[in-house]
Amino acid sequence: MVEIGTFHGWSTTWILQALRDNGAGHLYSYDVVDRVVRNIPRATVHRPLDVHAGRHTGEPGEDPAASDSRCAAGTDFLFIDAAHSASFARWYIRELFPRMRPGIPVCVHDVFHGRRPLPFTEGAVVLRWLADRENTCFIPSRARAPEIHDRLNDVKRTLALGHPLRESRDNPMIFFTLR
Repeated sequence: MVEIGTFHGWSTTWILQALRDNGAGHLYSYDVVDRVVRNIPRATVHRPLDVHAGRHTGEPGEDPAASDSRCAAGTDFLFIDAAHSASFARWYIRELFPRMRPGIPVCVHDVFHGRRPLPFTEGAVVLRWLADRENTCFIPSRARAPEIHDRLNDVKRTLALGHPLRESRDNPMIFFTLR
């Protein structure tokens, strides 16, 4: 898995817990700051004799486009939650997406805080890119798709997953498969 943008590490923690629970996988994280290191529960990554130790690799300020093969065809999941600017979206569409294997799931965070993404933002650029390719995305945002958001929360409560790692009122993420 590749994560671009860690900031405080909330998503990093969820991803690492999923890798731990599945007993397989590795997360490569990239960000220009290293706050994430202070916030990830140590038991998720560095527990002594834990076979899951070392599942997180990241260098502060590291550019995934300049890295080795970690951002190439072997990636099985891409999570983007970084700059949120139009120029950043154009960068990853142009430089990163072509290096990824078709068919992998991609998540882009902070797209739908409202019913529509603001113009000239990452969300507007990536949604236009998807539309140009006739590729759809799943939107669980409270602001954009409240009925889906509520149904997902019902499922989470039914599965006893209703206790969030961090309180949040919405989910501005989009999910799609890279074509």
